[in-house]
Amino acid sequence: MCMAARLHVSSTARRDTARLLLQLGADTMAQDNTGQMCLSLLLEKLPSVALVALDQLHVVDHSIHKQYYYLKALESQTECNGNPGSLNSLLELIVIHKLFDVASHPAVRKLVDIKWKAYGLAGACVRLFLELFFIITWSILMMGVDWENRHVYTFPQSAWRAVLATVCVGQLAINVVAELGEFRSASRALRCWREWWRSELSQDLRFCHPCWPQARTNKSELQQQQ
Repeated sequence: MCMAARLHVSSTARRDTARLLLQLGADTMAQDNTGQMCLSLLLEKLPSVALVALDQLHVVDHSIHKQYYYLKALESQTECNGNPGSLNSLLELIVIHKLFDVASHPAVRKLVDIKWKAYGLAGACVRLFLELFFIITWSILMMGVDWENRHVYTFPQSAWRAVLATVCVGQLAINVVAELGEFRSASRALRCWREWWRSELSQDLRFCHPCWPQARTNKSELQQQQ
């Protein structure tokens, strides 16, 4: 059995065993046939050991005063039938399990910093601008005239109100479509995750040892719940 496989097994056992395998050079970035990494299991079950495992991705060369980050390994997650969502990324696991100590690791902070500069900052600025524009346009439309005369349109004096109302309704329609798209994406991700989880349970049932009938019973109950 390779070192990575042993680390995969030890993630369900003792913390000391996992630490020993890390000291012996086990590769925490190794993946199984579904694309799940050993580090993902450590984050879920042994966060303190995962913090040590992340040191493999951060190397400091004191002789030349340089630091090296192997961040590509943190993104090596596969997708289920081309649809994302079957496996959570490492950053998602950190957020889901509220692993603040892991989030403060230099490798994770470097990855977050790069992603923020590449995607997050621009996206946040655009989202802020759109939200402010939405609020301002609706505020002007609602308070531009007296409330009693809000239904009265006299052209061409009220042409700006008609244009502004069209813009406001268009923004509202776009927001509704975006929310529906997010809902469909979340539903697709959940469906993909369920398919992956069922396949994992089926594989576990195949290898349940006859000496441990309770394990097969537990797996069967989980499969029925799914």
